[in-house]
Amino acid sequence: DNFNADAAKLVDKMLTLNPTAVVIPDWVPDSMNEGIKKLKDAGIIVVLYNSGQGEVENVGAEIYIGSDEYVAGTVAGEAMAAAGKKNVVCVNTLPGLANIEARCKGVSDAVKAAGGKSENLNLPSSSFGNATAVTQAVKAAITKDTTIDGLVTIGDADADSVTEAISQAGAVETVLHGGFAVNEQTLNRIKDGTQFFAVDQQGYAQGYYATAYAFQLAAYAISLPIKELLSGPSLINSENVDKVLTGAKGGRR
Repeated sequence: DNFNADAAKLVDKMLTLNPTAVVIPDWVPDSMNEGIKKLKDAGIIVVLYNSGQGEVENVGAEIYIGSDEYVAGTVAGEAMAAAGKKNVVCVNTLPGLANIEARCKGVSDAVKAAGGKSENLNLPSSSFGNATAVTQAVKAAITKDTTIDGLVTIGDADADSVTEAISQAGAVETVLHGGFAVNEQTLNRIKDGTQFFAVDQQGYAQGYYATAYAFQLAAYAISLPIKELLSGPSLINSENVDKVLTGAKGGRR
């Protein structure tokens, strides 16, 4: 309910732990950058991951490791357009977060470039993870506007809720659902055909590479001559879901 301020407090808490290095998403630059700069000024190695592309120079971080969120959004939008969808809504339960806004903008731009229309359904951040709230809001939206034929969710928790909303609205045959992030339920829905796709930011890779980079730099002064290492996106659909499920069973998806 107070995400921006709480994120800033999280950064300040890191400073009190006296770390050698921090691996941190820069979700809300306006709130978090001041604290991240303090970490850097204290001589702490800063690696941005997951969110913060474009903020490396601003905060003095070593590198950004993660996805280009706008590109990921265009992948989702292009997939919807290729399936013939003309009115695609991005369900945003974390409005104001830089990476999430970039995702939805990518969706919108790609759909519009293909001749369709797209807008956001912005819900209060208190809705994030609230299955009932998201389900009812999405159900209301697609019931009110029956031309909506595609829904894109920003995360796996919301994906569960939107699947339920489509079912309750009796729109399984007309509304395609695709989303960002991956969990077991998402993969199983893709396999059984009740979810069209998932855009995989490859979060395991983000965390692994970012932590490995921070450790090697701190321990051995090993660095790369780059300021950005992208971890995706990849599109998971019916063609490759079995291989992804194999990775998930090993804890790597």
